[in-house]
Amino acid sequence: MYIKECPGGFPMPTASGKISIMGLIAAVKTTTSASEVAIVDDDGITSDDQTGRILSTLTNQTRILKHLKGVASVDGTLGVLFAEPIKTRYGVSVYVDNTVAGSVCLYIK
Repeated sequence: MYIKECPGGFPMPTASGKISIMGLIAAVKTTTSASEVAIVDDDGITSDDQTGRILSTLTNQTRILKHLKGVASVDGTLGVLFAEPIKTRYGVSVYVDNTVAGSVCLYIK
């Protein structure tokens, strides 16, 4: 298991193609308000794409793999480790709200 990274070595939560997801973690930006992170097996990713997308909304997304919601004044981080890998068909796109930029880490196998 390792963190999905860009060529520069920074965490990159999006990916195209078939991968096995082991977990996800993100740091909350402001604990005084609610936070969200969702990973989606996105059929909008084409075979020519190198990465997935950062989604502005989850509307019309049918393949949501995990949707984490943080409670205001309680959660400082959002995260999950899956008991078994979750396999994607198309690739991973993410939706984030109230998280620190660059803190979303996708653990893959």
